[in-house]
Amino acid sequence: MPITDKDIADLCVGVYAYPGSPPVAWNRFDDGEDSDQICWGVKIIDGCDVLVFRGSTTFEDWRRDFDVWANPFVHSKIGPVHPGFLLGLDQVLDEYRQKSSGKLIVAGHSLGAGRASIFCGLAIVAGIVPVGRVVFGEPRPGFQPLAGLLASIKESRSYRNGKFGTFEHDYVTDVPYRIGLLQYVHPTPLIDVSALPPPDDEWGIFSYHHMPLYAQALARGAIRPPAASTGSSLE
Repeated sequence: MPITDKDIADLCVGVYAYPGSPPVAWNRFDDGEDSDQICWGVKIIDGCDVLVFRGSTTFEDWRRDFDVWANPFVHSKIGPVHPGFLLGLDQVLDEYRQKSSGKLIVAGHSLGAGRASIFCGLAIVAGIVPVGRVVFGEPRPGFQPLAGLLASIKESRSYRNGKFGTFEHDYVTDVPYRIGLLQYVHPTPLIDVSALPPPDDEWGIFSYHHMPLYAQALARGAIRPPAASTGSSLE
């Protein structure tokens, strides 16, 4: 059976290892305790490596989220990108290439989504073109040169949760803001999905950002393609 975006969403939930959630039997797993401080796992499905980056859970994760938001790092091969998302990914790519098993799909949520997109760019310039990129709650990871590189990926999607018919959505997808010379973009148009958080959610304005909500929305088929999107992303 083909790998579905719902399968990938479930892996993105699983990489967080939430209390009480079903564990994932990863074929490879890095808990982020090494020098790159990036948590990622690989699940091999039908001969394809599904590489999943975890979102923010540690102080270092959050520091990298907000690392020099307005000052992109100009990478010589993939263009200007978010410096906090880029940090450590060259090491992850080196580690992954030592035991890659074939086709590659790259995925992630939040910080992990930004890392997934930049990782795809680094992989492409290293001669590895992923067959898929599926991300959730993705901040804008870089400028147009990165988006141009990722256009070579056959299946590439970025989901944004929200409430259909309103401007309520996952506000993490709005940053970094596009101001003047800071032309951050999403590599692909956002696809709106809808799974509502409880009204008393402790995350407040970021309550639509939870990865389990994305998995719920895909499980129910609560999806709108980019052409029908009603959110407020200004791209």
